[in-house]
Amino acid sequence: MNRAEYERKRVFRQGELLKNCPEGPGIDRDIWNLEYMITEIRPGSLSWRNGHIQSLRRAIQALEREKGAADYG
Repeated sequence: MNRAEYERKRVFRQGELLKNCPEGPGIDRDIWNLEYMITEIRPGSLSWRNGHIQSLRRAIQALEREKGAADYG
């Protein structure tokens, strides 16, 4: 994937997130913030090289599991 294609995908994903921005506080807002942070990390950046995207995705999964457990119990 070249730089222009990556930028198109990044801007498209940011647009999707902005359309679905949660209104109130809570875990959904936290997940949204983490998703948006992922779109801000550019290839070749220090965050990209240090694997921050992977860490953010794991944090999102943990919050979703926590939310699912709270909704269930």
